[in-house]
Amino acid sequence: MAEGILRWEAGRTWYRVDGDLRRADAAPLVLLHGGPGGAHDYLEPLAELARIAARPCVLYDQIGCGRSQHFPDAPNHPNFPSTVLRAGEQYTQTSIYRFLSA
Repeated sequence: MAEGILRWEAGRTWYRVDGDLRRADAAPLVLLHGGPGGAHDYLEPLAELARIAARPCVLYDQIGCGRSQHFPDAPNHPNFPSTVLRAGEQYTQTSIYRFLSA
């Protein structure tokens, strides 16, 4: 298992890799959680596939939640996402899935 922080222009993103990405016979499984307010924790049981099926698993926390960087100055920037969802507010998200075949 390897764990670390990926630094990029928007901040810092936490990740963990279970299994060996270099020696895998199967493509890695990237485990995506439900977005702001959630974190990788509830997906950890799926990472057992690294051991059971020899399929590497990558977990990460999206920026703004879990172990990734939050936006401490968000209140001063209306375009920054907030990590707080207040009573009566609604959170929406759009996911686009693309599947390619060889």
